[in-house]
Amino acid sequence: MNNNDLTKTDMQNTNNITKPEISNPITDKINSSNIYEEWEAYKSMHGLKRMDPQSEREILTLLKVNNLNPFKKEAYIIPFNGRYTVVVAYQTFLIRAYEAGYSKYSLEFQEEMVKTIKIDSKDNKIIQDDWQCTAYFKSENGNSYSFSVLFNEYYKNSPIWREKPTFMLRKCAVSCLCRTLPGAGLESMSYIREELGDADNLYEAHKVQQIEYTKTEKIVTKEMHPDYESVTKDDNNHVPSNLSIELGR
Repeated sequence: MNNNDLTKTDMQNTNNITKPEISNPITDKINSSNIYEEWEAYKSMHGLKRMDPQSEREILTLLKVNNLNPFKKEAYIIPFNGRYTVVVAYQTFLIRAYEAGYSKYSLEFQEEMVKTIKIDSKDNKIIQDDWQCTAYFKSENGNSYSFSVLFNEYYKNSPIWREKPTFMLRKCAVSCLCRTLPGAGLESMSYIREELGDADNLYEAHKVQQIEYTKTEKIVTKEMHPDYESVTKDDNNHVPSNLSIELGR
């Protein structure tokens, strides 16, 4: 019980007045343990009432199977390839890995230039330089696990990628690594936004559509922000220092 609750109780006792509880339907659904009630509240807040049934079924399945709560910024709903899909916050991967017994103090990264092969439209093999990021994690018993990603495979021509390429590539490496960690139960977890194709451009277009929808339907909505824009100081506490140094914007 917080101080506000104590204050209200004291006032009621002093005045000897019994007031009926005021219930906010959306707030009640947010605090509910029922994923379907949470989902209805989320749709109302973000102007997603017109979502197609197939997308909605798939989203609800992913949220339920992976125990994701979009209100806690564990996941986000974005448009992708003409439909809606779930993307997971990279912090969610890290927190789930910590809960599975992987030490946050063991998370390390290594960046280096490597030679890769690119095949052109005529099937010619071209050797080129690429920037590789490898993420490392250790389990409680000391076993080390790693996963490497290449810059050219994930880079998007967007402001955040141009401004913070190291941070963005590390997020992709962490996401891929966490899905492969034994015992973490993250095999079926959805992608983070940075792993999808043109998600950033689609997100910008969706913001415009959402504004227009708000005007026509007179619904007050709160824009969905990418996980890299929604990082708070509290979120940062869950992130190892060698990744969080890139969070300063």
